[in-house]
Amino acid sequence: MHRPMSFLPAPLARAGIKVLKSEPLRSSANQMSYYDKEKFATDDALKVGRFHCLREGWDDSMLSFMQSGGFKPATKVSKIDVPSLVLWGRQDGILDGEEFANKFIETLPNAQLQWIEECGHVPHLEQPEVTANLISDFLLSDDVRPSSPLGASNMLDGLFSFLN
Repeated sequence: MHRPMSFLPAPLARAGIKVLKSEPLRSSANQMSYYDKEKFATDDALKVGRFHCLREGWDDSMLSFMQSGGFKPATKVSKIDVPSLVLWGRQDGILDGEEFANKFIETLPNAQLQWIEECGHVPHLEQPEVTANLISDFLLSDDVRPSSPLGASNMLDGLFSFLN
């Protein structure tokens, strides 16, 4: 299946790429990414969020990506056959959770959705403790842990001991 981006002539796509890395567009995305804009949508966050666009070769890579049709998670997500955790910031201004989070849940055969309140597009930055606890609880849950005494549970216990 072809995506609209794949039909763009290269000069038009290159013009779009310049817009994608522009400071005004990245500034807008920076504002949309966070629930607590005052704390997180800073000038430093804008610089970090734009850094990859300024690397040598990014324009050519982005053109190739666009001409390929772009990111197509729908073709891959349904192939995931392990327990999965979908974390979504309730106030995500980049990807609407009611639409996209629910698409993941509908497509993944064995997934659970956890909303993170007072959080935008980057829960690991805005709500790091909540995010870490949800991931830890999920990984230690009976849904994920193998019953083998030498399974993932022991590896996770060892990892958590090592990190503490």
